[in-house]
Amino acid sequence: MMYLKLTKAKRREWLWSVIFILPLTTGLILFMVYPLITGIAYSFTDYNLFDMKFVGGVNYVQVFHDSTFWKSFLNVIIFSINVPVNLVLSLVISAILNSSIKGSKVYRAIYFLPIICGAVATTFIWKWIYASQYGLLDNILYSMGIQSPPIWLDVNQPFSFMSSMIIMTLWACLGTNILIYSATLKNIPATYYEAALIDGANAFTRFFKITVPLISPITFYLLLTNLIGSLQEFSKFKIMVGYTDNTVLPVWYIYNFMGNFGYEYGYASALGVVYGLFLLGVAAINFILQKYWVSYDN
Repeated sequence: MMYLKLTKAKRREWLWSVIFILPLTTGLILFMVYPLITGIAYSFTDYNLFDMKFVGGVNYVQVFHDSTFWKSFLNVIIFSINVPVNLVLSLVISAILNSSIKGSKVYRAIYFLPIICGAVATTFIWKWIYASQYGLLDNILYSMGIQSPPIWLDVNQPFSFMSSMIIMTLWACLGTNILIYSATLKNIPATYYEAALIDGANAFTRFFKITVPLISPITFYLLLTNLIGSLQEFSKFKIMVGYTDNTVLPVWYIYNFMGNFGYEYGYASALGVVYGLFLLGVAAINFILQKYWVSYDN
């Protein structure tokens, strides 16, 4: 009824709005809403691609007794240490590049290069760097007289293995954060720093009292997106060492039940629901805590 009361121009505007929104809405329903609903429904079934029967909460009971799944949780939480380290390094490098140093544009391009190369290409590069005996890192150590370098990708040594993966991830993912931080720092009015200088504030005070609060909304955004991206990681681990219980991550474990471990779609869906709730919890905690450390005042 409201549509009929609109003027001809308003009707045309409304129709064009629907036309432009329809493709996005259709894609959202087909590729997000529908898979989410069917995934939740499958989690209560024993569905193996050829047969489906309702089993109630059996899959969820199995999830909470699945030691490998919870081991993958621990692995991904340890791996996610890269996120705060990445943010700190990105901010420090961005602050340095935004100062009046020569060649800052060249340095920005160098830091962004891994993003251009892509995750798969950079992972293969680091696989060669970490390779035992013939890898770049081992050859450098040989030239320095170290004849027994550690095995960087030894899955039986969780600390050294995860440290190697975190270092690779830092190198591969710094570029985007540096780019965003650099743009944010340039938008901070210079008058704030000039006023602080007049009041006698040193560089340390200006950074923590002016820069950090003003960029906190961007830091919150980067923390949330980087953390969720890290919690969804598995491709780098798959390329580096393949599947083992010591290196498996949740998304990879779920994926395996949809093919490599048999077509157990019901159980894979239950794993996905549990992990999805965990990711929602992580996002919710971030949004709750933001009011204590994020400043939206200009």
